[in-house]
Amino acid sequence: MKFGKLKIGAVFIVDGEKHVKTSPMIARCEKTGAQKFVRRSVEVEAFDSKEATKAALNKRSLSQTEVLDAFSEFYRQCEQCLQKFAPEADKQLVHSVQTQLAEAKQRFLAKIS
Repeated sequence: MKFGKLKIGAVFIVDGEKHVKTSPMIARCEKTGAQKFVRRSVEVEAFDSKEATKAALNKRSLSQTEVLDAFSEFYRQCEQCLQKFAPEADKQLVHSVQTQLAEAKQRFLAKIS
């Protein structure tokens, strides 16, 4: 079967590995989570299990709390890195980066709420 004929969310095998079709031309490797471009004309082997397809789609789903927790940790580490280099950097540059980081945080939080 051609990759282009699969529905989004379908599980298939290509190059000996199981993948999930995540967009018309992108697939995610079930084993590694890596995404790759797949031409619509590529021959793939359909994996005929509705439960496997559901499980693959739900495998990467995170709750809003998990996303917020992960983002908070990421943001905290960004601030720590900035503070680590702040004594050696231009104060105006540090302030500018802090402002941009805070604005990016607000845009991110607004997008997911």
